[in-house]
Amino acid sequence: MKKILLLVFVLLLILTPTVVFARGIVRDKGDVVVEPDETVRGNIKVGVGNVTVFGKVFGNISVLRGDIILKNKSYVSGNVVTLGGKIIEEEGAVVKGRKIEFPPGNNVPYKKPRIPAFLLKNDGFVLKIIIILILLIFSVIFAGLFKEGFNSFVNFSRKNLILSLPLGTIILTLLLYFMPERAIFPFGRALFLLYNVTIYFLILMGMSILSYLVGEKVLKLLHQEVKNVNLKEIITTLIGGLIILLLILIPKIGIYLLSVTASLSFGVSLCYLTYKVFKS
Repeated sequence: MKKILLLVFVLLLILTPTVVFARGIVRDKGDVVVEPDETVRGNIKVGVGNVTVFGKVFGNISVLRGDIILKNKSYVSGNVVTLGGKIIEEEGAVVKGRKIEFPPGNNVPYKKPRIPAFLLKNDGFVLKIIIILILLIFSVIFAGLFKEGFNSFVNFSRKNLILSLPLGTIILTLLLYFMPERAIFPFGRALFLLYNVTIYFLILMGMSILSYLVGEKVLKLLHQEVKNVNLKEIITTLIGGLIILLLILIPKIGIYLLSVTASLSFGVSLCYLTYKVFKS
């Protein structure tokens, strides 16, 4: 039974984007009209032209050059953005997201960016520290709470580390590229959240294994050994995590190392999960 459930979970993770990917409407030129009885599930993207909405749009609307006209009783679940145009909104229209005009209209208040500027300075130095600290904390917790499963995971990863990088890079890239839209009805936001949480959890889980392997290698090179058996996994993982942190903080190349680490972590977790499916 466990084998069947795990196999179904892996298949759903990989096939979800192809089944429920909300494509919306994409047009280079020409006007787009959403009729009163029409529902668009996905984003509407127009290069040159106007978008007129009478019905419902479960997604974002973005226009490069043109106006966005929101009629009475129209509904948009996401953001409405136009470059070089205007947003004309009639009374009774509902927009759940933000309304943005470039250049901004007089009635559009300025909003600070979601990510504070100081986090992005020096190639996102502070932001990278925060990300790695989160990964490190999770890694130590995972190593401490699941010792038996952790050791099995480590032994498997030692033998399949080379396979994990290309596999993780390819599948993670495809999963992120074909990420389902939040607009998918009726469980759009829940599915979007579950999809992302699953991917990040696999990355975090693999990160703990990588941290342990790096820490183990460093201790061997220094001819050191953790004598406390109960804390061996935690201390080794902590050492490896700190080494990875220092490498990722290197200017210019740190962001690429972070990408490689994420892909390798995802690949390690996916390989181990697949192995457990077919072994059980």
